[in-house]
Amino acid sequence: AAAYANDSGKPSLALAFVGSAGPGNRDDALVLEEIRALMALGEDQKALNVLRAAESGLDPGRRNTWVAIMILKAALLRSISKSDDPALVLAGLTLPDGVADSPETSAEIDYATAELQLAEGNYAGAVQPLTALAVRRGISDRTRALAVAAAAEALAVTGKAGAALHLVEEHWGLLRAPFPAPDQSIILNRISEYYLPRIR
Repeated sequence: AAAYANDSGKPSLALAFVGSAGPGNRDDALVLEEIRALMALGEDQKALNVLRAAESGLDPGRRNTWVAIMILKAALLRSISKSDDPALVLAGLTLPDGVADSPETSAEIDYATAELQLAEGNYAGAVQPLTALAVRRGISDRTRALAVAAAAEALAVTGKAGAALHLVEEHWGLLRAPFPAPDQSIILNRISEYYLPRIR
């Protein structure tokens, strides 16, 4: 229920569901939804406090949920911490040689790493990994669409509006799919803020 509320763009409702479970009954997935909801409400410091309080009890064996929380940790550190390095958090998600993540988890880590490059102003360095994600087989349309929008932003900012236009046109059907509200907002904002002004 909390995940559905977050995906529907109703973070306050998600927090109500989280609160109904009680502080001693929150499994990793519920912690993830609490952090997502707080971040959506702009409560980044509170979200980081929740994450840090729960971190020692998280189960890395629940790989998908743990990776999702660590990706949010990197995003929170990027936005509010001056002493911690979000790149180290993402680097710490790498599995030992010979052990492979699921295609989707691997794609989410790659997307988060490229997004960190964007946040640090390294648009040129983010283009290749994002455009590769846009056409990667075996991953969700959601991750591919987010990568397309981010790649279009990176291309436009680096003066390659024509390539950005081609990328968006090539994946227009994908970008218009009915994704969760937070993802639709990210996609729309990236295309409208960075891409559209450069093709007018």
